[in-house]
Amino acid sequence: MAATDTSTDAIALGAGFYEEVVTVRDFANKSVRPILNRFAKQNHEERTVYGLFLRGLGWLQTLSELKHPQHFQAAQAGTRTLLEIAIDLALLHHDRTHQTPAKILAWERSAKLSAAERTKRCFDGRELPAEHVERVAFIDREGASIRTERALLWPKRRKPESHPQRWTGRALNEDATAADQFGRYGFADFYDGRFAELC
Repeated sequence: MAATDTSTDAIALGAGFYEEVVTVRDFANKSVRPILNRFAKQNHEERTVYGLFLRGLGWLQTLSELKHPQHFQAAQAGTRTLLEIAIDLALLHHDRTHQTPAKILAWERSAKLSAAERTKRCFDGRELPAEHVERVAFIDREGASIRTERALLWPKRRKPESHPQRWTGRALNEDATAADQFGRYGFADFYDGRFAELC
């Protein structure tokens, strides 16, 4: 009995996944993007959705360049990011309170503050390089208001003034489950079955 050539099977499977990426990329670019371009308004809510869509499309375009098996690590990183973007878009789509875009923008400001604080700690006791001066100045300018905003938007945490892991205040697996409650997306199954190996 001949042994199965698993390397050939893996390459064939990878080629199939690659073709699926190209199909989704083309559909998103040719069918979805023109609609969003036509109807997207210039308020923060629409820009948030459109921005997430463009990030996803950018990753699809990147993944459609990664055809060789040696690109598997980059493809896995892109897949993780696409999962997160898809979950965020599902939660945005089903948001009936219209609070989500504002919360995402607040989270982005919070992340900026968190990065600035890490930079400041990194150079504590040393001369701050010129390229980081504005980043650290952001702490003095915006830090207090952002910490207050964190405590208001994500209050049920041990340290409400700290930066939350995600804009929802939950972990990604919890958001996958929350998004699946709106429809049969399969996010939780993908997270539980594949996410660890992608990492």
